[in-house]
Amino acid sequence: VTTSKRYDEQEQANDLLKRDVDAATHKVSETELQLRTMYRERERFDNDNAEIRKKIEEQNELLEMEKREHDRLQFTELCGIALLDFQTKKESLEKRAAMVCCFL
Repeated sequence: VTTSKRYDEQEQANDLLKRDVDAATHKVSETELQLRTMYRERERFDNDNAEIRKKIEEQNELLEMEKREHDRLQFTELCGIALLDFQTKKESLEKRAAMVCCFL
C-alpha cells in the first residue's frame, strides 16, 4: 500500500511539474514573440527616423541655398542702388562743371 501511495504521490508531483514546465515554456514563447515584435517596431522606428532625418537635411540644404540666393539678390540690389546713386551724382557734378565752364 505504501508503494502504491508513494507512486501516486510521485505521479501527482510529476504531473504538477509537467504543468509548471508547460506554463513556463508557454510564457517563454510569449516573451520571445513580444521581443520579436519589439525588435520589428524598433527597426521600423529607426528606419522612419533615418528617413525623417534625411528629409530634414534636404530641407536644410534647400533653405541654405535659398538664403544664399536671397543674399546674392540683396547684394545685387544694393550694388544697383549704389550705381544709380553714383550715376546721379556724376550727372549732377558734370552739369555743375559745365555751368562753371560757361561762367569762366
